[in-house]
Amino acid sequence: MMPPRRRTAPGVSIISRRPIRPRGPSTPVAASTPVMTPVSPAASPSILVKLKLNMKGKPKQNGPNFSSGSGHQVVTILAGSGEKEEKFIVHKQFACHYSPLFKAAFESGFIEGQTQTYKLDDVEPKFVQVLLHWLYTQKLDIEVAMEQDSQHFLHLEEPFILAVSLWALADKLLLPGLQNEVVDWINHVCREEGYAPTHCLKQFYDCTGAGSLLRKLFISQTAHYMPSNWYTTEAKHFPQDFLVDLAEYFSTEFVAKHTCEARETFYISAGMISKAGKDYYVQIKENRDGVGSLEDNTLMS
Repeated sequence: MMPPRRRTAPGVSIISRRPIRPRGPSTPVAASTPVMTPVSPAASPSILVKLKLNMKGKPKQNGPNFSSGSGHQVVTILAGSGEKEEKFIVHKQFACHYSPLFKAAFESGFIEGQTQTYKLDDVEPKFVQVLLHWLYTQKLDIEVAMEQDSQHFLHLEEPFILAVSLWALADKLLLPGLQNEVVDWINHVCREEGYAPTHCLKQFYDCTGAGSLLRKLFISQTAHYMPSNWYTTEAKHFPQDFLVDLAEYFSTEFVAKHTCEARETFYISAGMISKAGKDYYVQIKENRDGVGSLEDNTLMS
């Protein structure tokens, strides 16, 4: 199979193509991100390439600031459990402005409001680090390095698990803006690398429910980017629910739209790359304060 031709997606810039040493991440966001590998193998020695995906959010005009005394109030978020539990201190104004769930909890008469502490026992601390980075900057900024001497995609497993876990956490905290930035990140990586995240499908399906927008996105990416021989070689990675969803996708997106006589239309061409990322966005509803309430923020995911 010929390797897919590399294309530079919007927001993606290749910093260097000469041999360099992997550089440590500039922020905690990418601290656990492993080295990435490219689509096609190379006969020459390893060449490390820095690839920066800088996803910038759209800051709200009425976002929080420290001009008032209330901006200095802090709350505590506990992530993990037992010996792995970590404590994060965050400004209350930021937490409550972007998350209706945090706002309801910290301003209530319940234990969270009394102690100004919120527990996320089932969330790994590294995911909360990425969450807090987004709360303060409204940016999802990830740096990865690609090694151009492998044709496998195992190097992308951890970054994609991080992405889907962050999406699920944002779903729990009613942060549709963060969910949609994760969708953009996934779309950029898949387009740039010609990659279908098949090695992580079990984790993706464990973190999402039936009909989830994120599941639909992965189905679309798999249908458009996965080589046909992977249905055999990578079958062990495919959950049964995924195969059902994929069959439904093919029947609605391809078979129903093309006649049997036009068999060539079943081949993926440059004009048939997956839908725009916005097709998989979570709906954002806002009130006059610019932040959705628990009642208004019904997520369609």
